[in-house]
Amino acid sequence: MKKYILILFIIFLCCGCGVKYNISIDEKLKIEEKVSVTESAEFYSEYEKSSVGRVVSIILAPYLDTLNDNNYTITNSITSTSGGVVISKNYNSIDDYVNNTIFKSQFTDDLNYSVDGNKVTIVADGNFSYAEQDQSRIPVDKASISIKLPFKVLEHNADEVDGDT
Repeated sequence: MKKYILILFIIFLCCGCGVKYNISIDEKLKIEEKVSVTESAEFYSEYEKSSVGRVVSIILAPYLDTLNDNNYTITNSITSTSGGVVISKNYNSIDDYVNNTIFKSQFTDDLNYSVDGNKVTIVADGNFSYAEQDQSRIPVDKASISIKLPFKVLEHNADEVDGDT
């Protein structure tokens, strides 16, 4: 059984996953962080002797201590087309987020911000990358990073803008 779990975990890490990383900033600069990590139903069909929930639990197990130690909430997200988890946490300020999120290293090398009166500047330096050999980052096939804001954006480098996101 242990050999089966190890093989499953290695296969998961080698194939990557889909991630939707969302942060919402409110008018008081409080932040809600949500990370949705999913695999397709096709991925789970390879494990016909195990349920999707069981496979998700096995894959998530190595990360549980870190997530729990950092007060993240973990919710299973299983549909007919995919399975995975939603990991979330609320922060009281941008400073709290920058200093305490464990996910920033996945998509940036450095995250800085400044507040000057009514002007808030957030700068994320570095690149989101998919590299199976990089043990500090989880292999990700497809990623979407969204930031929802309650105020006017003066400048951005987003691929796409949808209203306040």
